[in-house]
Amino acid sequence: VWSIMGVITTTYTAWYMVVAGLIHGKIPNVKHSAPQDPVKFFTGTTNILFAFGGHAITVEIMHAMWKPKSYKYVYLFTVAFVMTITMPHCIVLYNNFGDVLLDHSNALSVLPSSIFRNIALCFMIAHQALAFGLYVMPLNFMWEKVIGVHSSKYWIRVICRLPVTIILWFLALLVPFFGPLNSMIGSIIMSFSVFIIPCFAYIKVFQTKTFRQDAAEKLPSWLPG
Repeated sequence: VWSIMGVITTTYTAWYMVVAGLIHGKIPNVKHSAPQDPVKFFTGTTNILFAFGGHAITVEIMHAMWKPKSYKYVYLFTVAFVMTITMPHCIVLYNNFGDVLLDHSNALSVLPSSIFRNIALCFMIAHQALAFGLYVMPLNFMWEKVIGVHSSKYWIRVICRLPVTIILWFLALLVPFFGPLNSMIGSIIMSFSVFIIPCFAYIKVFQTKTFRQDAAEKLPSWLPG
């Protein structure tokens, strides 16, 4: 249910930005400049990785698969869907607003105020809350194990999770420059976790013909090996 709500909120917001950006049109004397400092470079790198379907979906899909043999088709569909909610609005807004986006922490802020933008903002706030809940869940499980309430009733476990949430909230306030830091770390970690490590692991495991022949998923007949 939470994942479906996340898909709905992001899809609406992405296509709202496409439509609103097309209706708004280009601003006068729009400029498109290259990054002028390392922070902007890594921010751009992270955005490119996200825009091209690098939303760390590889591990998530593999973890949730009921039929691993269908993974390649599900992954292809997922990447295609992620690109439909990342690429179009990236192209439209950057083409119409250019470097103005560099001075805004949120792309929605460059669009004119309307009921549809307010809905998108509410959806994004809800999406952030959902994402936080999903991402912090493993940490909550570990905390419940430590204090011995992992077998208790759900409402007791929820109350016991509050210290984790408060600590993370305090750390977020303590590090006001988290945005640039997140961009720099994200661009490096995303590259390794989604692209480099999976490719290296595949090449390492199936580097010999014996392992390729014993693989559950055989190579296509038109590929050598």
